[in-house]
Amino acid sequence: MRWIFWWALGCAALSAHGQPRPWPHEVSDLPVNPAVTWGRLDNGVRYAVAPNAEPAERVSLRLLVLAGSMHENERQRGYAHFVEHLAFDGTRLYPGQTLHATLQQTGLARGPDVNAHTHTDRTIYRLDLPQPTPERLRLGLGVLREFADGMMLDPAEVARESNVILIEKRARDSHSQRAHAAFMRFLFPAGPLTDPSAFGTEESIRTATAAELRRFYETWYRPENLVVVAVGAIEPAAVAREIATAFGSLPARAEAAPVVNLGPLTNPDALVVGVEPSTDAAGAASFLLASIAPVLPVDTRASVQEMLLRTMAFDALNRRLDLLQRRESALLLHASASYSSGPVFQQALLRIDTSPREWRAAVERLEQERRRALLHGFTPAEIELSRERARALLQHAATAERTLLSEPYADALAESIAAHRVFLAGVELEQIALSAVERATPEECLEVFRHAWGPGHPRLFASGPFTLARPAEQFAAVFRRSAQTPVKAPRPAAPVHFAYTDFGRPGKIVARDHVGDLDLHRIRFANGVRLNLKSTPFEAGRIVYGGRFGTGAAGEPGRLPGLRAFVEHGVTVFGLGRHDQHALRQLAAGQLSSLSITTGEEAFYIAGVSDRAGAERLLQLLAAQFTDPGWRASDLPVVQQRIVAQLDETLRNAGNYLTARRQELLTGGDSRYRLPRPGEVLRYTVRDFRRWFEPQLQHAPLEIGIVGDFDVEAMVQLASRTLGCLPRREPGPVPRPVRFLPQLPPTHETIPATVRQAAVQLAWSVPAPRGVRVEHHLELLADVLRNRLMQEIRGELGATYAASCQLWRSDVRRDTGYLIAALVCEPADVARIAETTRRIADRLARDGATAEEFERARQPRLLDAPVQLRSNGYWLGMAVAAAQSQTEELERPRQRVLDLEQATASDISALAAEVLPAERASVFTAAPEKTP
Repeated sequence: MRWIFWWALGCAALSAHGQPRPWPHEVSDLPVNPAVTWGRLDNGVRYAVAPNAEPAERVSLRLLVLAGSMHENERQRGYAHFVEHLAFDGTRLYPGQTLHATLQQTGLARGPDVNAHTHTDRTIYRLDLPQPTPERLRLGLGVLREFADGMMLDPAEVARESNVILIEKRARDSHSQRAHAAFMRFLFPAGPLTDPSAFGTEESIRTATAAELRRFYETWYRPENLVVVAVGAIEPAAVAREIATAFGSLPARAEAAPVVNLGPLTNPDALVVGVEPSTDAAGAASFLLASIAPVLPVDTRASVQEMLLRTMAFDALNRRLDLLQRRESALLLHASASYSSGPVFQQALLRIDTSPREWRAAVERLEQERRRALLHGFTPAEIELSRERARALLQHAATAERTLLSEPYADALAESIAAHRVFLAGVELEQIALSAVERATPEECLEVFRHAWGPGHPRLFASGPFTLARPAEQFAAVFRRSAQTPVKAPRPAAPVHFAYTDFGRPGKIVARDHVGDLDLHRIRFANGVRLNLKSTPFEAGRIVYGGRFGTGAAGEPGRLPGLRAFVEHGVTVFGLGRHDQHALRQLAAGQLSSLSITTGEEAFYIAGVSDRAGAERLLQLLAAQFTDPGWRASDLPVVQQRIVAQLDETLRNAGNYLTARRQELLTGGDSRYRLPRPGEVLRYTVRDFRRWFEPQLQHAPLEIGIVGDFDVEAMVQLASRTLGCLPRREPGPVPRPVRFLPQLPPTHETIPATVRQAAVQLAWSVPAPRGVRVEHHLELLADVLRNRLMQEIRGELGATYAASCQLWRSDVRRDTGYLIAALVCEPADVARIAETTRRIADRLARDGATAEEFERARQPRLLDAPVQLRSNGYWLGMAVAAAQSQTEELERPRQRVLDLEQATASDISALAAEVLPAERASVFTAAPEKTP
C-alpha cells in the first residue's frame, strides 16, 4: 500500500482548514482507493471506513482532528497537546479517571490500545477494539464523540495535568531534541512552526486556564475539522450508520478561526548562518545545509512521479556522501542527504557530523558536494542503483497490502487524510509509480533535484561545542571561499559484485524434527548450528530472523570493562573483509533487508528482516559475518563516536541511566552490568575488540530462528548452503559467575543533566521459575500494580507522566528475576514518589487485588492473545529463536490463553503477598546534580 512506500520516503502535505474540506481524491487525477468508503455528514464531519481481515475480530478506530500546534497563537503554546491530555481526565459520560477503567474492562490496554498524539497540524485519538460486537463498536464511537465535544476541562484537572505535561516535556528532553528545536527556531524565528515538540513553554503550560483551553477546544474541534476512521472486521454500511448516529448531532460551538499565518516558507537571498552551542560529551559537531519551500496543495499523478524522481536523486547523493565519509573517515563521522515533506513545508537537507576542530572540512564538503550535484548531476550507474531500491519498495508495498494489519492501516488512512494525500491501493501505486521509476533518466532526476533546492540560498546551521570567537562569521567566510573552488563531475564508480555466494559443500543435517502442534521445524547441522523454522501467512512477503551465539556480556574480559559496547556499532561500521560498509550499502540497493548483532546478558543476539527475495542474501551476509568480518582500524573513530554519543544521551536521561545503574547494583557492582565509561571506549583498539569477539564468531554455539512467509524446504536448503557450512561450533569457556542480590538499601544517584528530570525505580525479587503459568500470573500482577500507580500517582497526584511495571528474568541465572516499577517525576519529588510507590505495592500485598482491577488487567491480555499468536514477532521472540536450547519456552504459546482464562484474582493476590511487601522492596532514585 502507498503508505508503506511514502512513510519510507517521508511524505506528507498541508491541509486547508476553516471551510468545508474536500477529500484529496476529489481534487486529484489519482484514482480513489476502492476498498475505502468515504462519507460526509450534514454537519461536516467526515468518515473513511474500510474492511480488513487482519487481525481477525479487531477494529481500529481513529478520530482525526485537523488541529495541532501550528493552530496555536503566541499565548496558546502547547494548548493542542494540553487538550489531548485532558480528553482522558473527564468527559460528560466518563467523569474523572473512569474512562481508562471502563475501556480496560472491555479489553483495551492503556497505551497499546488507547492513545493519542499531537502533531504540528493534527491530533489523532486511537482506539483498537477487540471482538467488535455492535455494543463495543458503539462504545468506541461514543468515546470518540466524547473527545470531540464532551471534555469537561475541569479546573482541578487542568492544574493537575499541567504538572504531568511538564514532567513529560522534561522526560523527553535530550541533546538531539534540543539541537532539533534550535534548528527549527533558526528556520522559523517566529510563528507557529518555531517549536516542533508541541509541548509549548513552561510558562504557557503553567499559566493555562480551563477557560483558555476551552476556547481553543471549541474553536478547533469543529465538525468540519473532524474525520472518523474505522478499519477492521466491519461491514462499512453498518459502521457508517453508527458514525452518523454518534456524530450527526455534533454542533459547531464557536466561530471558525481565521487561516493560520505560518510566516514565510522561503529561502533567503544570501547565505544565513545559525550556530547553537552544545555541551555534548561525545564532542561531535553537526553542520546542516537546508532549503525549504511550501508543500504542494494538491496530490496528482505528476506530483507522485516527481517525488519518486526526487527520492531517486537524493538516494544517489546519499550513496555518494557515504563513499565520501568512508574515504575521509578521519575527518567526517557522518554524511547524508535527505528530502522530506512535512505538514506545511518541504525541506532539502545535507548533514555532516565531525569533530569541532574539523569544521572547515565539514563546511567545504557541504558546499561542494551540493554544488557538484547541482552542476553535474548523477551518473547512469548511480540512478540505476536508485531505481533498484525504488522498485523493491514499490513491489514490497503491493505485496504487504495483502496482510496489512488494521492498526497501521487505520493510522496510514488518517495520516493521508491529514496530509491531503490520495490514499492509493498498493497495486495502483505500483502501476502509477513503476512506469516513472523504470523510465527515469539522470537528466530528469537532476531537474527535480535542482527544483528541490528551490529559489534563494540555502541556510547553514551548526551545533556543537565550538570554541571559536565568532563561529557564524567564520563558517560563512569558509562557505563563500569554497564556492569559488571548481568542482569536477563525479567519476563513475566501479561496479561491485557480491563476494560471498559460495561457502563450500552444503552442511549435512544430522537431526530434524517437527513440533506438530506449533508447526515448528527444528534442524541441527553437522557443524552444530541449530536452525528453527516456522512458516506463517501472517505478513505477506516478510520474514524475520532472530538468533543467539556466544557468551554475550557474561564473557566480557574483566580487564576490559565496557568492550561489549563495540558489538552493536562495530559489526555494522567495520563491514566485511571483502566489502566495506559503503560497498555493502551499494549492494543492498535492491534488497529490503537488514541485519544487526547486539550484546545480551548471556549471548550475542542476531536480529534481521527481509522480504522473500532477500532471504538468500541475508543468510549469505550472516554467514560472511561469521567467516570474514571486517576489522578496519580506519573506522574506529566512527564506532567510538557513536558509542560515546549513545552513552552521553543515557547519562543525561534519568530513567535510562537509573535502569543501567540498577542492574549494576543488583549484581554487586559486576562490571558486565554497568555502563561503559567514555574513557574506556576511547582507549580500546580494534585489536582489543577482535581478540575477544573473533573467537565467538568462529566457534561459539549458534542457534537461529526464522519466522514468516517462506517455503520451509527452500529455506532449509538456503541455510545448508550458508550457516550449515560454517566451521564447527564448540562450547566456549564458562563465563564468570554472576550474583544477583535479593535486596538492597535505598540508593540515590546523581546525573549531570541540564534539565529538571528525575526517576524512581523499585525492584522486588520474584520467586524462582515455577512454570510458564506463574510467569503469566506475574505479568498480570505487574499490570495490576501499574494501574494502581497510574491511578494514584498520575491521576490523583499529577506527579508522574508514566509508570511502567514489568517482569525481568536474568538469562544468566534463570532462577533470578525482579518485578520492576519505574516512574519519572520532579527532582524534588523523588523521595515522596518512591515512598508512595512502595506503600501502594505494600497495600496490594496486604489487601490483594479486587475482582474489578483483576479484570482490568486480565481482559486486555486475554483478548490480545489471539492477535499475538498471529504475530511473527511474538513467535520468534517467545518460542522459535531458542526452540532447541530453551525447550521450556515452547510452553508459552501453548499455555498463554489457557493460563489467562483460568487465572483468578486470588492467584494474583497470593503472588502479591509473596512478592510486594514493603520490606522486600529495593528503592533506586536518580536526579540531576543541580536543578536548573
